[in-house]
Amino acid sequence: MKIRVVFFSVLLAAVANAAPRAQILSVSESGDRLVVNYSLAEAAIVVADIQTNVSQDVYASVGGEHQWTLDGDVNKSVAAGSRSLTWTPSSDLPDCDIDPAKIKVVLTTYPAGDAPDYMVVDLSTAKVDRVTYYPGAAWLPGGISNGDYLSTKIVMRHIRAKGVSYRMGSLGEGGRGSNEYAHTVTLTNDFWIGVFEATYAQMYRFGSGTLSALPMRNSTYNLIRGSTSTYDWPIKPGPSSCIGRLRADTGLPIDLPSEAQWEFACRAGYGEGMLGDGSPIASLVDGNIVYNVKYMACYGKAWSSTDCSVRGGSYKPNAWGLYDMYGNEDEFCVDWYKADISANAFGEVVTSGTAKVTRGGCFTTGAAACRSALRGSYAPDVYKHEPGFRLYSPYGFQDEALVDAE
Repeated sequence: MKIRVVFFSVLLAAVANAAPRAQILSVSESGDRLVVNYSLAEAAIVVADIQTNVSQDVYASVGGEHQWTLDGDVNKSVAAGSRSLTWTPSSDLPDCDIDPAKIKVVLTTYPAGDAPDYMVVDLSTAKVDRVTYYPGAAWLPGGISNGDYLSTKIVMRHIRAKGVSYRMGSLGEGGRGSNEYAHTVTLTNDFWIGVFEATYAQMYRFGSGTLSALPMRNSTYNLIRGSTSTYDWPIKPGPSSCIGRLRADTGLPIDLPSEAQWEFACRAGYGEGMLGDGSPIASLVDGNIVYNVKYMACYGKAWSSTDCSVRGGSYKPNAWGLYDMYGNEDEFCVDWYKADISANAFGEVVTSGTAKVTRGGCFTTGAAACRSALRGSYAPDVYKHEPGFRLYSPYGFQDEALVDAE
C-alpha cells in the first residue's frame, strides 16, 4: 500500500516532570514508508504511537499490533540531537486504506530513571542494539506469544516499586507456613523482572546445551549464579554461571530478584488472601473449596522426564502480565533463607545462611501452596528437579555500582 503524505501532525506526551523535549523537523515519504525526522533536547527513551482520526477531532491508536514496523530512533534509548523514525503501514495494515491527512504520531519521552512498561533484550550474537522498549504487551513484535521471547529474546516488565510500601508475608492464608511473618516493606527502586521464567534456550544461547523453550530446571543455584563460596551477593555472578555469561553477552546488570522484589511483583498490587490476578486464593463452590490458582499455574504433578513443567504462557498471567509466578518451577531468589525476615523493612537481602530462598511453588506442590507468600529453600549446591528462576535487572533505575560489589 502506497501512502502519500498530505498532512502529518505530531503530539508529544509527557511521562514525568521535565521529560526531555522532542520536536518534529520534517515528515517525508520514502517508498511505502513514512519518515519522521525529529530533534531531541537530551538523551531519553523514545516510543511512538500512530493514531488516526475516528470522528472529527477525536483520534485513536491504530493499535500496538499494527505498529511493529516502527524503526530507527524509536523504542530505544536515543541520544540527543537530530533523529528519525519510520513506519511501514503497508506491512502493518495491508488491508486498510489510511488517510494520511488524518494521522497523528504521539511521541513519548522518558527521562533518566523512568521507562516504558516492557523491555526486550535480544540475545542474537550479531545484534548491536540489544535493548528495545515498548509501552505495552500489544506493542511487542509478534505479540507476547511470540516464541522468540522464550528462546532468542528476553522480555521483561517494568515494576514501579520506588518508594512503594506493601504487606509482605501472611497472617492467616490457607496453607500458611510458620515462616510467612507479615510485615510492611518499602522498596527503594523500580526494577525489571522477566515476564517468563528463564528457559534453557535463553541460558545456553551462547554455549552448549539444549535450545528448549521450556523453563530451565534441575539446576543448582551455584550453576545459575555462581558458587556461593566466591560469588555470593552483592558480588557479581560468577563469569561461568548462567547469569554471568548472560551479563557478559548483553552487557546488562542481570541477576536474580530479592524475595521482597519477587513477592511484590507476584502480588501485582493485591494483598493477603488474593492471587496476583485479583481473584481470591480459594472460593467455596457448592460446599467445596476451589483453588483459583488452577487458572494460573501448573501444579499437583508427579515428577517425570516428559510431563512436569510447561512452556511459559500456558496459563493466565497476573495483573502485571507475569506468567507462572505460581507453580511450574520453584524460583530462586538471591537471598539466603532465614525463617523470620520481619525486621527487613526495606526488603534487605539476607546475606548469610545455609540454603537459598525459592518462591511460588512448583509443578509438584499442591494448589494450596501456590501463593504469593509461600517461602521455600534449597541448598545452593544440590540438584533438584523443581527449581528454576526468573531474571531481574535494575538497568536504568539504579547504578550497577550500587548493586554489585567490585
